[in-house]
Amino acid sequence: MARRSLRIGIGCFSGLLAAAGAFAQKPPETDTDRTLRELLNEVRLLRQILQTTSVGSVRAQILLTQRQLHTDRMVQIERQLAAVRSDQSQAQKEFGQMEDRLAEFDQELRSETDPGKRATLEDAIRQVTRSRDRMKDGQEQLQVRENELTESLSREQAEVDRVQRDLDRIEKDLDQLQSLAGKKP
Repeated sequence: MARRSLRIGIGCFSGLLAAAGAFAQKPPETDTDRTLRELLNEVRLLRQILQTTSVGSVRAQILLTQRQLHTDRMVQIERQLAAVRSDQSQAQKEFGQMEDRLAEFDQELRSETDPGKRATLEDAIRQVTRSRDRMKDGQEQLQVRENELTESLSREQAEVDRVQRDLDRIEKDLDQLQSLAGKKP
């Protein structure tokens, strides 16, 4: 009797499973269902494109601002560099003039026999020598400043190049999205 009840229970359970399976099967897809699914896919694609375009637009605006800032800094550094180089040129010219004056004083000192004039020439040589040495120190400082500015200019140029690469990447991504939007799923 227990076996018979077990068989009946298994039979009923099997019948329920078969009925549930029949209800769980999808009905065949209609044209309306297919159209709705295609529209839904297209809306999802458009949403993705809009999100990506919006993010890309914001990033591009930030990058354009960064590029402008770096470009402005480059212009400022180039002006400073031009001023330093002009100062170096002027200092070299003055240094050469001091060297010429020292050579003249030295020549005069060799030929001068009057002790008063010799003392005056020796004093002038000391003053010009001190000025020349200070100018030489100034030239060294100008050289250091030129090197610093040249290095800063290189760094700014590298930043402009990096920003441009990022902008190019955004443009490429947007072009890919545009071509993707042209293809329908």
